[in-house]
Amino acid sequence: VKVAGFSSDSDCVQELKYAGPDTANRKVFVNSIGKAIPPPPVPLPVPSPSEEDGGGGGKGEDGEGGGGGTLPSALGTAGKTGLNIKCAQYRDGHSTLSSSKAMALMASCMAQDCVQSLENGGGHGNCRYMDTLGFCYSSASAQTFCSANKDNKFCKDGAEGGQKEWVPRQKEPIFSAGKATDDSFSCQCMKNCGCTKDKCWCSDTDQKRTPETGEEFAQQTGRAIFKGSKNGEW
Repeated sequence: VKVAGFSSDSDCVQELKYAGPDTANRKVFVNSIGKAIPPPPVPLPVPSPSEEDGGGGGKGEDGEGGGGGTLPSALGTAGKTGLNIKCAQYRDGHSTLSSSKAMALMASCMAQDCVQSLENGGGHGNCRYMDTLGFCYSSASAQTFCSANKDNKFCKDGAEGGQKEWVPRQKEPIFSAGKATDDSFSCQCMKNCGCTKDKCWCSDTDQKRTPETGEEFAQQTGRAIFKGSKNGEW
């Protein structure tokens, strides 16, 4: 879908929503690269008490133990954690991608996790608990399970150490030939904002980058931030 528009003052802002089979027929915003962000997967069932300790043998979602033990059914299926779709794709295939494609996929993953963190009042929102790799558990049942089982080895608390809000991934290793190199990249986001390559519209014109270090959005925030109703966007 191509959307065109113009404005007399050169500041054209358009919002486009899409609904289809890949979004469970729920309307979602289409971002600037034209890909809709699907809703979280259908919540998984709450596990029986025998599953809640996360004990037992087997490998976790990273193929190297993933924290050890058997993944509780509330947190995923077939030994893989229930994540937002782009994060699941990154987890499963990033080591085989070129660095540019891996970074692009991580950006889409962080966009989905960021939106989830802005739900339910912001802060950590609905992304308080993450898997051992640091990705948001996408279902409400997984978040509820971790809230009730904070010591479970598969539940990473985003508020640990006094962290007050969700922060995108930092120092993510770049892979070559399936192995991590010494090079890495970090992510930033503009919460409750919509940005182009040279400007941002935010619900709060004093919005800061998260985290504030790094170069992403430096050009946009170096100018005046335009006022716009962007609650829940990134």
